[in-house]
Amino acid sequence: MKWFYLILTLAAKRFAHSGGTQINPMDEIKDFIIENSLKIILAFTAASVISTLFVSGIVLTVINLTAQYDAGLQPKFTGIVAGGLGIILASLIVFAIGIFFATANLREDRKKARERLKENARHNGNSLEGALMLLVNDFIQDREHKRTHTNEEHEHSKENKNNEFKSNEEFERH
Repeated sequence: MKWFYLILTLAAKRFAHSGGTQINPMDEIKDFIIENSLKIILAFTAASVISTLFVSGIVLTVINLTAQYDAGLQPKFTGIVAGGLGIILASLIVFAIGIFFATANLREDRKKARERLKENARHNGNSLEGALMLLVNDFIQDREHKRTHTNEEHEHSKENKNNEFKSNEEFERH
């Protein structure tokens, strides 16, 4: 979503020609990558460590249970099996904690984004309210103008009818 926003803002800047200094799009992309590169690297590292622990726990457990079975023994819960299951459980707990902290960070980012949007809405609200007021005032003035012209035409037509009526009366008298 951030990439889509970045591309959209770059396209908008190209078409806007605001007259200000133009920012090189490559610089913005580089800044975005530099700001988020540590997060990306940590996420890949954590994912690889967690998946390695999970797989090694499964492999350790399965190898021990199959070795017991191959020896002609009934598979039992041994220390190695417990260690393998412990590694699996530890990797799942670390994964859950990582997801919790990642979503907490996203929630804080969303809260900050909402606050910025509210602040921008307050600043832009005045101009938006002003534009809306201008539109409403224009509509009201247009309606008043139409009413005054309609009333003038109506009064003018009454006068014409009265004049016609008077002229008809004078004609009948003669």
